[in-house]
Amino acid sequence: MRKIPGSHGESWSGSDDQHLNPVVVRGLEDMTLVVDHRNTIEAGYEKRDVVNILLALHDAGYDLPAEAIRSWALGCGWRPANANHLADYCKQIGSGTRPQLTGSRTLRPDLVDIWRDEVAERRAS
Repeated sequence: MRKIPGSHGESWSGSDDQHLNPVVVRGLEDMTLVVDHRNTIEAGYEKRDVVNILLALHDAGYDLPAEAIRSWALGCGWRPANANHLADYCKQIGSGTRPQLTGSRTLRPDLVDIWRDEVAERRAS
């Protein structure tokens, strides 16, 4: 099994000034598992899933630092083009734009709460 940087509830940093909250990392871990990495995340189910996870994190009050997330994705084996698209979505969301999606929302409404609980449990053990 591939080790995912920043897993087990620890923060991850791509450089001294780019830190990711452990809950954001937990969301990115789930994203990495659900996305078919042979496809682009510019369209279709992959875009829907990626953007929905990013929006859930953003709406819960988490920062989405584009370059740190791009670096994290590259470190987890994402294709460079998809890591760049991921960073672009983060920039759009950070500037107040919600990327256009087709289809329905696919995430359970309490998913970020579940990630928070998992991170807290990992820290407690």
